[in-house]
Amino acid sequence: MRPATPIIVLLAAIVSLAWVGSEAGAERLRHPIKLGAKCQKSFEKFLDWPVYYKTFAYVEGRRGYGCAMNEGRRAALDECNRLGKGRCEVYAQSPIAGGVKILWRPRVAVTDGPARRKGYCYEGPDITMALVSARQCRQLGGVILKERKHARPCQRERLGPTECLAFLERNRPKRPRSRTAAKDRTRPGDRDIPSGNGRDDGAIVVRNFPSSGALVIARLRPDQILDLEKQTDDGWNFIKFEKGRHGYIRSSTVPSKVKRRLAKEAVARKVRLAEQEKARRKAAEEERDRKRKLAAAKAAREREETEAKAMAKAAEKARQAELDKAMATRRKQHKHAVAVIIGNRDYAGRTPDVAYAGNDAKAMRDFVINNLGYRPGNVIDLRDASLSELNATFGTANSHKGRLYDYVRAGKSDVIVFYSGHGVPGQSDRKRYLLPVDANPNQAELNGYPLDTLLGNLAKVPARSMAVYLDACFSGESEKGPLVRATSGLTVQPRLPQSSTGMVVVTAAQNDQFASWDEDAKHGLFTKHLLEALRGKADGKEFGNGDGKVTLAELKAYLNKEMTYQARRRWSRDQKASVKGNMSTELSIIR
Repeated sequence: MRPATPIIVLLAAIVSLAWVGSEAGAERLRHPIKLGAKCQKSFEKFLDWPVYYKTFAYVEGRRGYGCAMNEGRRAALDECNRLGKGRCEVYAQSPIAGGVKILWRPRVAVTDGPARRKGYCYEGPDITMALVSARQCRQLGGVILKERKHARPCQRERLGPTECLAFLERNRPKRPRSRTAAKDRTRPGDRDIPSGNGRDDGAIVVRNFPSSGALVIARLRPDQILDLEKQTDDGWNFIKFEKGRHGYIRSSTVPSKVKRRLAKEAVARKVRLAEQEKARRKAAEEERDRKRKLAAAKAAREREETEAKAMAKAAEKARQAELDKAMATRRKQHKHAVAVIIGNRDYAGRTPDVAYAGNDAKAMRDFVINNLGYRPGNVIDLRDASLSELNATFGTANSHKGRLYDYVRAGKSDVIVFYSGHGVPGQSDRKRYLLPVDANPNQAELNGYPLDTLLGNLAKVPARSMAVYLDACFSGESEKGPLVRATSGLTVQPRLPQSSTGMVVVTAAQNDQFASWDEDAKHGLFTKHLLEALRGKADGKEFGNGDGKVTLAELKAYLNKEMTYQARRRWSRDQKASVKGNMSTELSIIR
């Protein structure tokens, strides 16, 4: 039995501590007032609410009572004030001293004026009444009584402040009918804290809420402006008498003259409200008309935009159909046309590269396919061509039957040959050579492709037309320095073979002139202006006759003005294209 003794002692200690804690909790949560039935249940839920930070707000006044709880102090007060029962105060809060504590005694600021009138404040049946000012009592949620004994019936009935005033009103002794007796019963102090509903020297008595024992907040002259809002069932009228101030008056205390004036003002107010409603409806109708007009204007604008888009789309479709039709015509016209496009950019050894030769070749390929309607399968595209590739394409001095010859249909094929790369002069024979990427510019007679051989072999090809465009100079110079040693004085003269009837040859520069680049467009200067001219600019009013066709004469005029000017402006050098052939030859059709 001895080992059980410490356990019994420990259990007894725990029970004693729990009892002491419960007594302390009960003492700490002793209610200073009697809460309403609903708020009492809400407070019990508040105590059981498993939240550490929480606040319970409460209000009790002439509009009844209300309460709310929330985690924050401000949130609880705002939620309680939204009930419309009056100004709420914090009733209980947690954590205070580690738990919930009732704080139902707000701090009161005492001011001068009528609010300093003294009386006994009745806050509830269990709260000791104290002599305080009317403002203090109102902020505490109580009502002012003249003497302590007036509260005894309310304490016996366990009534709240509002219920107490209603009870006193119902059980108030009747006044004597004699005015003399009434004057005899009136004492000097009664005027400050009146308990009746009568007038005082013809003034209208205004109270803070409907009750005979309620606090008088104003005495109005009979001629003072009143705004009658509503009337209660027991004969009290709610009025507004100053800006932001309101109260209750008894209908029986209002003089007949004031009643007539109030009735007249009520009629005028109804008329005014009717006019305001009429104006509001008129404004609403005008706003609806304005919105309808805006919607109609927006719909009309959208229809116009839709129609404009449809017209633009139809015009674009018609233009595209016309272009497609023109392209179909060109494709049919150039069904057997053949093009050879050569772009020599990357040279072997110490020979400087031609930076934009690849761009020139690509641009010319796009032009012959998309603008002239050449079939992609009839385009021989050579990039960085070697001497063997040039021989295989155009033939040699002994035979003109190369790859191009095999592609051409006799009398039906139009041929375009385009070359962008280096051209060099022969040091011994002073002839012009196209420089393959694997050639030595100082030995052009051995590993270069002679321009005379090219033009001679092209003249033997049985094509319907032949156009040769060479974006190369044959001066032996380049943008990065000389290609041929000791080139001073080397010049070459372009020659067309005798059997080249119908052939057109256009080169970027004459004699020993230099072929320039356009670094902004990333093309050779000649290629850029050649493509602009063939796409239609050479047929413009300043250079051509505007018939939709570009002739060799129009191309020459455009190059001599535009390309020559740009070479002088950009590089301060002379560059004039060399143009050979029949000037009336049609090079492209632009529409």
